[in-house]
Amino acid sequence: MACVAVAFPTAPPERTPSVGGPSRPRLPSFLRPVPRPPRHTAEAYGTAGREPLLADLLADPLVHLVLARDGLTVEDVSRQMHEARRKLLAG
Repeated sequence: MACVAVAFPTAPPERTPSVGGPSRPRLPSFLRPVPRPPRHTAEAYGTAGREPLLADLLADPLVHLVLARDGLTVEDVSRQMHEARRKLLAG
């Protein structure tokens, strides 16, 4: 049986330092970090858009699973949220 030689890559070649220091490989655009908006703007919840409605969150099947694990129902959470809203509006 013949033995096959495997060549392992060596360290990457040194890059010539640029004016601002050593250069780094550029990331593809989908991997680059997205700058966060200031917290005081309407987009404080990130670049995905506005905060989701409670009804949308409570309609999510994953939320149903988490609630069931915790022994709660959508009606329990909805009731508590409406009660909290009523108390906040009452002052």
